[in-house]
Amino acid sequence: MTEVESRSVMAAKRRPARPVALVTGGSRGIGAAIANQLVLDGCRVGIIDRRAPEADDASSEQGEQAANLVFMKADIRETGELSEAVDVISRRLGSIDILVNNAAETPETNFWDITEDEWDNVLVTNLRSCVMLIQMVCPSMVNAGWGRVINVASIAAQRGEGVSGCHYAASKAGMIAVTKTVAVELAGFGVTVNAVAPAAIRTPVTEQMDDDKLIKMKAGIPVGRFGNATDVSELVGLLCGDGGGFITGATLDVNGGLLMR
Repeated sequence: MTEVESRSVMAAKRRPARPVALVTGGSRGIGAAIANQLVLDGCRVGIIDRRAPEADDASSEQGEQAANLVFMKADIRETGELSEAVDVISRRLGSIDILVNNAAETPETNFWDITEDEWDNVLVTNLRSCVMLIQMVCPSMVNAGWGRVINVASIAAQRGEGVSGCHYAASKAGMIAVTKTVAVELAGFGVTVNAVAPAAIRTPVTEQMDDDKLIKMKAGIPVGRFGNATDVSELVGLLCGDGGGFITGATLDVNGGLLMR
């Protein structure tokens, strides 16, 4: 069998019956909604976060869904901690089939006030952890002939203004570049790599904004409302299914029409 034929066979494999998914930053907000969606879709889910799950978030639900969730408290800025958490989740649930890079720092610091330490913290948290995790978990996806990588980017990577700082925007733009590069590398092995770019989503971050700012933001959204975490998580669920097998290297916008391309 030629290499091309071998790749075609691998690319034709279907999603495992009980895929194992890893979600970073899954203790609250969009990450928690994604973890919950993947459990509903039949996945066993490992969550890595330096925050404990909050009582009112999807990742803290009880019963059957909670039984399919493994939470690891770890700082994704520390590669050693990250690697150990991946190892524990893999031992408890199995080889990882789906990776969702969601964890992020979202400071609003003005460009002129960003310090060297703050810049490094944001880039390490948002971008380097994404690269390290892809390197850690994707070889097993290639060996299995099926896998999904979803990088949670942002409209901040696509526009020059927004509610977050330049370092956040730079990290998310880098994430989109990584998405395209790795998508090309893995396209022939049944592994798709995509990004989603949310904006104007109600999350714990937006809950901290003042009402006047929120009113002004809402007025600029063409669909006339803020998004919610499930608007993002349901798209991620689609990309992680067999129906997402012909979508790779893409950045899908979830922004209510704030940016139309």
